[in-house]
Amino acid sequence: MQLISNLYKLFSVSVMTLSHRKAALIALGNFIDSFSKEEKQPIFHQAYVHNNWFTPENTEFALASIRGMLTKESLENWLKDYNTDKLDQIGIDIPTRNIGLIPAGNIPFVGFHDMLSVLLSGHKIWIKPSQKDTILIEKLIEWAFEVEPEFKKYISLRPNLKGADAYIATGSNNTARYFEFYFGRYPSIIRKNRSSVAVIKGDETQEELERLSIDIFQYFGLGCRNISKLYVPEGYDFGKLLDTVYLQWNSMKNHNKYANNYDYYKAIYLMEQIHHFDAFNILLTKDTSISSPTGVLYYEIYQEIEEVNQTIKEKEEQIQVVVSANGWFENSIDFGQAQFPKVSDYADGVDTMAFLIEL
Repeated sequence: MQLISNLYKLFSVSVMTLSHRKAALIALGNFIDSFSKEEKQPIFHQAYVHNNWFTPENTEFALASIRGMLTKESLENWLKDYNTDKLDQIGIDIPTRNIGLIPAGNIPFVGFHDMLSVLLSGHKIWIKPSQKDTILIEKLIEWAFEVEPEFKKYISLRPNLKGADAYIATGSNNTARYFEFYFGRYPSIIRKNRSSVAVIKGDETQEELERLSIDIFQYFGLGCRNISKLYVPEGYDFGKLLDTVYLQWNSMKNHNKYANNYDYYKAIYLMEQIHHFDAFNILLTKDTSISSPTGVLYYEIYQEIEEVNQTIKEKEEQIQVVVSANGWFENSIDFGQAQFPKVSDYADGVDTMAFLIEL
């Protein structure tokens, strides 16, 4: 790791042009890639002790996703649709802005994409990490400083974000109201609750259902890209799906926090005689809502696929991603891909880079 850092520093220059920023971020990806399992273990353990939802497996998964974004090919493909001449002038002929970031903290490293967007744009990060994710975000910043000391001029941890020029804040529907009150008069992106849905045709294979189960269970279902709702055809047999999610993810009940949620809702459904299917690691119940509680997966029955099209259009502001087997449903992605967003996949469909360029 030290060798990679030292080699990069030899080629560093004093002004962070766009090419400099890209090179630094690619070097950060290589730096992350150089960690051995033994080197990552204490970091992951510390994050887990701080927040039991951040298991080492989930943190490793999130870090691998970050690594995939920090490649030359990924960054160049992302930037080709933007005015790179203008990006190159931010901080030189175009004033640098201070961007206040408030990440959600629901899954490991969840604020990384916003940090990447701001760094690549040439603006500066003022970040107030979620109390749920201080360990990993601070460690990521430490790695960035190790690879490129110039980033110390571009990233700062802040107890409050008063005085920033623009804001990107993510939270619940309740916290979004506060964000809008405090930040609404400034240029801002304010994100609310979103969840993701799957459209089932009824003839999915075992392999396809296994891929769907990843979209449901990764990160314990806490991410906005996790599937919290199924649309199934009338007469759908849940048997194969229930068997699949149990066999693939039977270890979920071993996690205390997840098991508490599952047991809580199971008790409620039994006491109130609410019809449900029990996969012994998740409960499926009929509900028109999009977002389901942890340990629960909602479903809704359709007769004609146009019903689903209409419902999704009506609730598009609540939906992050739609998945279907091999992406057969309109504007959907394949099962198993929900937790593998491309660097150009923006949360809530709001183009963060375009927002930053126009400040």
